[in-house]
Amino acid sequence: MNKFELIKRDNIIKKMVSNSRAILTKQVDFVEGCFKMKVLIGNVTYIKPIDNIDLEIFSVFYHKMAFYPVGDEKEEYNKEFLEKLNLKIQLILDEFEKPILDKCEEIIKNSIF
Repeated sequence: MNKFELIKRDNIIKKMVSNSRAILTKQVDFVEGCFKMKVLIGNVTYIKPIDNIDLEIFSVFYHKMAFYPVGDEKEEYNKEFLEKLNLKIQLILDEFEKPILDKCEEIIKNSIF
């Protein structure tokens, strides 16, 4: 890894820490913050994977949520149909919220930034 890759990787890790804080403090929508984290993890992994933290939960969450509308996408759906989808979405959120919040705390705790 050359010095430019190291700088880029460190900047991405800083963004991961910032995003973790935003998720924990609800400054960003939970689902959108998790989707952003998946992208950041992919970007840092392209340079050199993070070895000391298992970040797989963000990918698993993304794949569970990938077929459901999030954010502005919800405006395109019929209200009754969206109510049914929201029940399914809530089940996923109930399953993943605590483990993801714990993982965000771990990211912050293990960060050197």
